[in-house]
Amino acid sequence: MSLLTLRLTPALRHDLLVPLVGLRTWAFTLCFLAIGLNTRFRQLLAVERRVVLVFSAGVAFNLVVGYVLSTIVFGSQWAALH
Repeated sequence: MSLLTLRLTPALRHDLLVPLVGLRTWAFTLCFLAIGLNTRFRQLLAVERRVVLVFSAGVAFNLVVGYVLSTIVFGSQWAALH
């Protein structure tokens, strides 16, 4: 979308992109809802507790690293959203 709107005026680009923000938010939310609905808890109960703890620690580590990296890369854009 960014490439398509490069030659548009800022006002027209804003009018075109603003409705897509809501669509993006809903798509993101539904994506995580679908991931949650796809979780098979019975299979998790059959797995050894140590394996679940190691996997959970890896997920927590990735979450922290992802947050830090996204703050570094996108921090100025987040601050401009006010």
